[in-house]
Amino acid sequence: MARKGLPKSIIKKYGISKKAWAVFRGQKSSKSSNPRPKKARKVKNVVRRRYSRKRKRRARTIPLLPVIGAVGSFFVGASDRTSPAEGLKRVLQGDTGMAPHMMADIMCTYVGYDPRDGSWRIPSGTVVIGGTLLAHKIMNMLGANRVFANLPPPLNKVRL
Repeated sequence: MARKGLPKSIIKKYGISKKAWAVFRGQKSSKSSNPRPKKARKVKNVVRRRYSRKRKRRARTIPLLPVIGAVGSFFVGASDRTSPAEGLKRVLQGDTGMAPHMMADIMCTYVGYDPRDGSWRIPSGTVVIGGTLLAHKIMNMLGANRVFANLPPPLNKVRL
């Protein structure tokens, strides 16, 4: 239990008075004849507070040109082959013999290798995706995406 009141040694010297409480609390008496200059109080164990700013996360945006390139490359066929979309359409219609050809067309479109005859070609789908990625980078450098960032909420999620 905490002690309340003045200690006996101070009561013996000053009695129960304002001065006794001032001495107990460490205050100077208001009636002292020889006031001493106050010393600068030394503070030990100072807690340093560091300012840490909260990181603001940028809203998720959709890069429009690369998405268009990825979707568009699915509809672009290799030079003399059908596009992967046409092959998928035939397989879904029930042409079961078209499934291996569809996989070969996908490989030819994106990788450039045709497993049917073992030849290499320019991968047209990869060229389309690469072109749209390059266009996206150029539009970003020109600052077109800053315009989209200032639009109202549904449109500010889109980037070129």
